[in-house]
Amino acid sequence: MGGPGGDKGKLVLSIIIILTLSALAGTGFYLLHNEKVKNIALQQELENLKIEQKLTVNKLAESKNMILGLEKKLQEAKAQIDKLTFDFEQEKAAKQQREAQNDSLKQDLEFQKSLRTDLEKKLGRSQDDVRLLQDKLKDLDSKKTALENKIKDLEAQVEKVELGKIVVAPESKPAAEETKPAPEKKAVRPAKESKPAKPLSKKQETKPSPATSAQPATVAVTAKPASAPALEGKVLVVNRDYNFAVINLGNKEGVAIDDIFSVYHNNKDIGDIKVMKVHDAMSAADFLSMDIKSKIAEDDKVVRKVK
Repeated sequence: MGGPGGDKGKLVLSIIIILTLSALAGTGFYLLHNEKVKNIALQQELENLKIEQKLTVNKLAESKNMILGLEKKLQEAKAQIDKLTFDFEQEKAAKQQREAQNDSLKQDLEFQKSLRTDLEKKLGRSQDDVRLLQDKLKDLDSKKTALENKIKDLEAQVEKVELGKIVVAPESKPAAEETKPAPEKKAVRPAKESKPAKPLSKKQETKPSPATSAQPATVAVTAKPASAPALEGKVLVVNRDYNFAVINLGNKEGVAIDDIFSVYHNNKDIGDIKVMKVHDAMSAADFLSMDIKSKIAEDDKVVRKVK
Protein backbone atom coordinates (compact mmCIF):
# COMPACT_ATOMS: atom_id res chain seq x y z
CA MET A 1 0.00 0.00 0.00
CA GLY A 2 3.03 2.22 0.44
CA GLY A 3 4.55 1.39 -2.89
CA PRO A 4 6.13 3.59 -5.54
CA GLY A 5 2.84 4.74 -6.91
CA GLY A 6 1.98 6.34 -3.60
CA ASP A 7 5.22 8.42 -3.43
CA LYS A 8 4.72 9.85 -6.88
CA GLY A 9 1.30 10.98 -5.94
CA LYS A 10 2.63 12.79 -2.90
CA LEU A 11 5.34 14.42 -4.96
CA VAL A 12 2.92 15.62 -7.54
CA LEU A 13 0.66 16.86 -4.84
CA SER A 14 3.59 18.67 -3.21
CA ILE A 15 4.57 20.24 -6.55
CA ILE A 16 1.02 21.32 -7.12
CA ILE A 17 0.83 22.79 -3.65
CA ILE A 18 4.17 24.56 -4.18
CA LEU A 19 3.04 25.95 -7.53
CA THR A 20 -0.23 26.99 -6.03
CA LEU A 21 1.53 28.70 -3.15
CA SER A 22 3.93 30.38 -5.61
CA ALA A 23 1.08 31.53 -7.72
CA LEU A 24 -0.67 32.77 -4.63
CA ALA A 25 2.51 34.52 -3.44
CA GLY A 26 3.04 36.09 -6.87
CA THR A 27 -0.54 37.15 -6.96
CA GLY A 28 -0.30 38.60 -3.43
CA PHE A 29 2.92 40.44 -4.31
CA TYR A 30 1.33 41.81 -7.43
CA LEU A 31 -1.73 42.85 -5.51
CA LEU A 32 0.43 44.38 -2.74
CA HIS A 33 2.43 46.30 -5.33
CA ASN A 34 -0.73 47.54 -6.91
CA GLU A 35 -2.04 48.53 -3.50
CA LYS A 36 1.17 50.46 -2.83
CA VAL A 37 0.90 52.18 -6.17
CA LYS A 38 -2.73 53.03 -5.49
CA ASN A 39 -1.85 54.19 -1.99
CA ILE A 40 0.86 56.47 -3.37
CA ALA A 41 -1.56 57.77 -5.97
CA LEU A 42 -4.22 58.33 -3.31
CA GLN A 43 -1.71 60.13 -1.07
CA GLN A 44 -0.73 62.32 -4.03
CA GLU A 45 -4.35 63.04 -4.73
CA LEU A 46 -4.84 63.77 -1.01
CA GLU A 47 -1.93 66.24 -1.10
CA ASN A 48 -3.38 67.79 -4.23
CA LEU A 49 -6.75 67.98 -2.56
CA LYS A 50 -5.17 69.61 0.50
CA ILE A 51 -3.44 72.11 -1.74
CA GLU A 52 -6.64 72.76 -3.62
CA GLN A 53 -8.47 73.08 -0.29
CA LYS A 54 -5.94 75.68 0.87
CA LEU A 55 -6.33 77.51 -2.40
CA THR A 56 -10.10 77.28 -2.07
CA VAL A 57 -9.92 78.59 1.51
CA ASN A 58 -7.73 81.45 0.36
CA LYS A 59 -10.10 82.18 -2.49
CA LEU A 60 -13.01 81.97 -0.05
CA ALA A 61 -11.28 84.43 2.27
CA GLU A 62 -10.58 86.72 -0.66
CA SER A 63 -14.20 86.34 -1.73
CA LYS A 64 -15.36 87.19 1.79
CA ASN A 65 -13.08 90.23 1.85
CA MET A 66 -14.37 91.21 -1.56
CA ILE A 67 -17.95 90.72 -0.37
CA LEU A 68 -17.24 92.89 2.69
CA GLY A 69 -15.73 95.57 0.45
CA LEU A 70 -18.69 95.34 -1.91
CA GLU A 71 -21.11 95.55 1.02
CA LYS A 72 -19.27 98.62 2.32
CA LYS A 73 -19.35 100.19 -1.11
CA LEU A 74 -23.03 99.25 -1.34
CA GLN A 75 -23.72 100.97 1.97
CA GLU A 76 -21.79 104.03 0.82
CA ALA A 77 -23.72 103.96 -2.43
CA LYS A 78 -26.99 103.70 -0.50
CA ALA A 79 -25.93 106.61 1.71
CA GLN A 80 -25.09 108.67 -1.38
CA ILE A 81 -28.40 107.68 -2.95
CA ASP A 82 -30.25 108.69 0.23
CA LYS A 83 -28.36 111.98 0.31
CA LEU A 84 -29.04 112.60 -3.36
CA THR A 85 -32.70 111.70 -2.80
CA PHE A 86 -32.89 114.09 0.16
CA ASP A 87 -31.18 116.84 -1.85
CA PHE A 88 -33.52 116.16 -4.73
CA GLU A 89 -36.56 116.40 -2.45
CA GLN A 90 -35.25 119.63 -0.96
CA GLU A 91 -34.54 121.03 -4.40
CA LYS A 92 -37.99 119.94 -5.53
CA ALA A 93 -39.61 121.60 -2.49
CA ALA A 94 -37.50 124.73 -3.04
CA LYS A 95 -38.51 124.75 -6.69
CA GLN A 96 -42.18 124.42 -5.76
CA GLN A 97 -41.75 127.22 -3.21
CA ARG A 98 -40.05 129.41 -5.82
CA GLU A 99 -42.83 128.66 -8.27
CA ALA A 100 -45.40 129.58 -5.62
CA GLN A 101 -43.47 132.76 -4.86
CA ASN A 102 -43.29 133.53 -8.56
CA ASP A 103 -47.03 133.01 -8.88
CA SER A 104 -47.59 135.23 -5.84
CA LEU A 105 -45.25 137.86 -7.28
CA LYS A 106 -47.06 137.67 -10.61
CA GLN A 107 -50.38 138.16 -8.84
CA ASP A 108 -48.93 141.04 -6.82
CA LEU A 109 -47.51 142.53 -10.01
CA GLU A 110 -50.86 142.29 -11.75
CA PHE A 111 -52.54 143.81 -8.69
CA GLN A 112 -49.94 146.59 -8.57
CA LYS A 113 -50.45 147.23 -12.28
CA SER A 114 -54.23 147.44 -11.84
CA LEU A 115 -53.74 149.59 -8.73
CA ARG A 116 -51.34 151.83 -10.62
CA THR A 117 -53.84 152.14 -13.44
CA ASP A 118 -56.59 153.04 -10.97
CA LEU A 119 -54.28 155.51 -9.24
CA GLU A 120 -53.35 157.07 -12.56
CA LYS A 121 -57.03 157.41 -13.41
CA LYS A 122 -57.78 158.87 -9.98
CA LEU A 123 -54.76 161.15 -10.33
CA GLY A 124 -56.05 162.31 -13.70
CA ARG A 125 -59.49 162.95 -12.24
CA SER A 126 -57.92 164.67 -9.25
CA GLN A 127 -55.85 166.86 -11.53
CA ASP A 128 -58.96 167.69 -13.49
CA ASP A 129 -60.77 168.48 -10.24
CA VAL A 130 -57.83 170.60 -9.10
CA ARG A 131 -57.85 172.47 -12.38
CA LEU A 132 -61.59 173.00 -12.04
CA LEU A 133 -61.13 174.19 -8.48
CA GLN A 134 -58.32 176.46 -9.55
CA ASP A 135 -60.49 177.84 -12.32
CA LYS A 136 -63.30 178.32 -9.81
CA LEU A 137 -60.92 179.98 -7.39
CA LYS A 138 -59.66 182.27 -10.12
CA ASP A 139 -63.26 183.04 -11.10
CA LEU A 140 -64.17 183.67 -7.46
CA ASP A 141 -61.06 185.82 -7.00
CA SER A 142 -61.98 187.85 -10.05
CA LYS A 143 -65.55 188.20 -8.77
CA LYS A 144 -64.25 189.16 -5.35
CA THR A 145 -61.92 191.72 -6.89
CA ALA A 146 -64.81 193.11 -8.94
CA LEU A 147 -67.01 193.28 -5.85
CA GLU A 148 -64.26 194.95 -3.85
CA ASN A 149 -63.77 197.47 -6.64
CA LYS A 150 -67.52 198.11 -6.74
CA ILE A 151 -67.58 198.60 -2.96
CA LYS A 152 -64.68 201.02 -3.17
CA ASP A 153 -66.45 202.91 -5.94
CA LEU A 154 -69.64 203.04 -3.86
CA GLU A 155 -67.71 204.25 -0.83
CA ALA A 156 -66.03 206.92 -2.92
CA GLN A 157 -69.36 207.97 -4.33
CA VAL A 158 -70.91 208.06 -0.84
CA GLU A 159 -68.10 210.30 0.41
CA LYS A 160 -68.71 212.72 -2.45
CA VAL A 161 -72.45 212.98 -1.91
CA GLU A 162 -73.65 216.10 -0.13
CA LEU A 163 -75.41 214.73 2.91
CA GLY A 164 -77.54 217.82 3.24
CA LYS A 165 -79.33 216.99 -0.01
CA ILE A 166 -80.31 213.41 1.04
CA VAL A 167 -83.92 213.14 2.24
CA VAL A 168 -84.87 210.37 4.66
CA ALA A 169 -88.63 209.85 5.09
CA PRO A 170 -89.52 207.32 7.80
CA GLU A 171 -93.23 206.68 8.20
CA SER A 172 -93.34 207.80 11.87
CA LYS A 173 -91.91 211.33 11.30
CA PRO A 174 -93.91 214.47 10.23
CA ALA A 175 -93.29 216.36 7.03
CA ALA A 176 -91.42 219.13 8.85
CA GLU A 177 -88.74 216.67 9.90
CA GLU A 178 -88.55 215.20 6.39
CA THR A 179 -87.32 218.53 4.99
CA LYS A 180 -84.89 219.02 7.87
CA PRO A 181 -81.33 218.99 6.53
CA ALA A 182 -79.15 216.07 7.54
CA PRO A 183 -76.09 216.64 9.71
CA GLU A 184 -72.94 217.64 7.98
CA LYS A 185 -70.30 215.25 6.80
CA LYS A 186 -68.07 215.96 9.78
CA ALA A 187 -70.70 214.60 12.13
CA VAL A 188 -70.52 211.19 10.44
CA ARG A 189 -66.72 210.73 10.28
CA PRO A 190 -66.29 209.63 13.90
CA ALA A 191 -67.82 206.29 12.89
CA LYS A 192 -64.63 205.54 10.88
CA GLU A 193 -62.27 206.77 13.59
CA SER A 194 -61.23 205.00 16.77
CA LYS A 195 -63.04 207.44 19.10
CA PRO A 196 -65.98 206.07 21.12
CA ALA A 197 -69.41 206.72 19.61
CA LYS A 198 -71.72 209.23 21.25
CA PRO A 199 -75.06 208.06 22.65
CA LEU A 200 -77.87 208.42 20.16
CA SER A 201 -80.84 210.70 20.70
CA LYS A 202 -84.40 209.65 20.11
CA LYS A 203 -84.42 211.27 16.68
CA GLN A 204 -81.19 209.57 15.71
CA GLU A 205 -82.54 206.21 16.89
CA THR A 206 -85.60 206.44 14.61
CA LYS A 207 -83.94 208.28 11.76
CA PRO A 208 -80.68 206.77 10.38
CA SER A 209 -78.26 209.12 8.75
CA PRO A 210 -77.41 208.87 5.04
CA ALA A 211 -73.88 207.77 5.79
CA THR A 212 -75.00 204.81 7.85
CA SER A 213 -77.66 203.85 5.29
CA ALA A 214 -75.12 203.92 2.47
CA GLN A 215 -72.49 201.65 4.07
CA PRO A 216 -74.28 198.35 4.91
CA ALA A 217 -72.60 196.53 2.01
CA THR A 218 -69.11 197.27 3.36
CA VAL A 219 -70.08 196.30 6.91
CA ALA A 220 -71.58 192.97 5.73
CA VAL A 221 -68.27 191.97 4.10
CA THR A 222 -65.73 192.99 6.76
CA ALA A 223 -67.61 192.78 10.05
CA LYS A 224 -67.21 189.64 12.22
CA PRO A 225 -69.33 188.50 15.13
CA ALA A 226 -67.90 189.07 18.56
CA SER A 227 -68.12 185.37 19.42
CA ALA A 228 -68.13 182.99 16.43
CA PRO A 229 -69.95 179.67 17.00
CA ALA A 230 -68.16 176.34 16.76
CA LEU A 231 -68.04 175.28 13.10
CA GLU A 232 -66.85 172.00 11.57
CA GLY A 233 -65.80 171.22 8.02
CA LYS A 234 -63.15 169.33 6.09
CA VAL A 235 -60.06 169.91 3.96
CA LEU A 236 -60.72 169.90 0.21
CA VAL A 237 -57.27 170.61 -1.26
CA VAL A 238 -53.75 170.72 0.19
CA ASN A 239 -51.08 172.78 -1.60
CA ARG A 240 -47.74 172.27 0.13
CA ASP A 241 -45.83 174.21 -2.51
CA TYR A 242 -47.61 177.44 -1.57
CA ASN A 243 -48.28 176.51 2.10
CA PHE A 244 -52.07 176.69 2.13
CA ALA A 245 -55.16 174.47 2.22
CA VAL A 246 -58.73 174.91 0.96
CA ILE A 247 -61.64 174.04 3.27
CA ASN A 248 -65.32 173.56 2.43
CA LEU A 249 -66.49 176.49 4.56
CA GLY A 250 -67.02 180.07 3.38
CA ASN A 251 -69.21 183.15 3.61
CA LYS A 252 -72.35 181.01 3.69
CA GLU A 253 -71.21 179.41 6.94
CA GLY A 254 -70.04 182.68 8.48
CA VAL A 255 -66.30 182.20 7.97
CA ALA A 256 -64.25 185.41 8.07
CA ILE A 257 -60.65 186.37 7.39
CA ASP A 258 -58.20 185.62 10.25
CA ASP A 259 -60.43 182.83 11.62
CA ILE A 260 -58.36 180.04 13.18
CA PHE A 261 -59.27 176.39 12.50
CA SER A 262 -57.86 173.36 14.30
CA VAL A 263 -57.07 170.44 11.97
CA TYR A 264 -57.76 166.84 13.08
CA HIS A 265 -56.07 163.96 11.25
CA ASN A 266 -57.52 160.60 12.33
CA ASN A 267 -59.20 162.42 15.25
CA LYS A 268 -55.83 163.82 16.40
CA ASP A 269 -55.13 167.54 16.60
CA ILE A 270 -52.14 168.23 14.33
CA GLY A 271 -52.11 172.05 14.36
CA ASP A 272 -53.90 175.20 13.26
CA ILE A 273 -54.56 177.04 9.99
CA LYS A 274 -55.51 180.70 9.50
CA VAL A 275 -58.09 181.88 6.95
CA MET A 276 -56.64 184.36 4.46
CA LYS A 277 -59.28 184.35 1.72
CA VAL A 278 -63.01 183.70 2.00
CA HIS A 279 -65.40 182.76 -0.80
CA ASP A 280 -69.03 181.75 -0.80
CA ALA A 281 -68.59 177.99 -0.29
CA MET A 282 -64.86 177.61 0.49
CA SER A 283 -61.91 179.36 2.08
CA ALA A 284 -58.13 179.38 1.71
CA ALA A 285 -56.10 179.10 4.92
CA ASP A 286 -52.35 179.28 5.57
CA PHE A 287 -50.38 176.80 7.68
CA LEU A 288 -49.39 178.21 11.07
CA SER A 289 -46.55 175.70 11.56
CA MET A 290 -44.20 173.57 9.49
CA ASP A 291 -45.32 170.48 11.41
CA ILE A 292 -48.88 170.63 10.10
CA LYS A 293 -47.60 171.05 6.55
CA SER A 294 -46.29 167.47 6.51
CA LYS A 295 -49.29 165.94 8.35
CA ILE A 296 -52.38 167.61 6.86
CA ALA A 297 -54.27 165.65 4.19
CA GLU A 298 -57.49 165.87 2.22
CA ASP A 299 -60.72 165.05 4.09
CA ASP A 300 -59.15 165.97 7.45
CA LYS A 301 -61.67 167.53 9.86
CA VAL A 302 -61.36 171.23 10.69
CA VAL A 303 -63.01 172.95 13.67
CA ARG A 304 -63.14 176.72 14.09
CA LYS A 305 -61.70 177.98 17.36
CA VAL A 306 -64.18 180.05 19.33
CA LYS A 307 -62.79 183.50 20.11
